[in-house]
Amino acid sequence: DEASPPLPGLPDDLDHVLYSEAKLLCSPYQEAKECLINAFDRAQLGRWIKKPEEQDQFQCEILNADPTILFA
Repeated sequence: DEASPPLPGLPDDLDHVLYSEAKLLCSPYQEAKECLINAFDRAQLGRWIKKPEEQDQFQCEILNADPTILFA
């Protein structure tokens, strides 16, 4: 059982990805976040508060996952 090659732009080792990397690689997540930030702005609810960068610097061990589904 051979593993399929990584998709372009994805890390070679998808079993050990930082949470922040996974979020950056997930375009649906990024699009949804951008829509939410824009909606907050249009409704004059203030700016999106950013959390400390270190908060997302942990590994997600997602074993045997299909990257075409995770990072669609």
